[in-house]
Amino acid sequence: MIEAPPELKLYRRPMARAWWLKNRRYTLYMLREISSVFIGVWIVLFLVQLAQLGSGREAYQGFVAGFLRSPIVIILNLAIFVFVMVHSITWNQLTGVIQVVRIGDRELPSRYVAGGAFATWLVASLVIAAVMLAA
Repeated sequence: MIEAPPELKLYRRPMARAWWLKNRRYTLYMLREISSVFIGVWIVLFLVQLAQLGSGREAYQGFVAGFLRSPIVIILNLAIFVFVMVHSITWNQLTGVIQVVRIGDRELPSRYVAGGAFATWLVASLVIAAVMLAA
């Protein structure tokens, strides 16, 4: 931090802790950023689950019955799901702004680019769901 000479007094503009709640864009940005923490927690849970699966069938079944089915973990998974959806939706909305697609000398409207991102997400989700249901 920069030290001011004793004869000068620095002005610090007061800022409320919830400043980002006053603007919808800032709120969505902050929610998308905090979602990375929840996604990180899910990745750790997934890696632990894979380690338990590698330890054998009984260890895995005990892990599922004892830990993954506990109410706290179920609520945590629901919160993770909500934040993953917030992250995915806000990120796909940004693709039209971030990714400029040119066709010849014209730019494709951003809503088409974002629509393509959402369509790709939907198709990928349907393919994964079909594979999981077929197994």
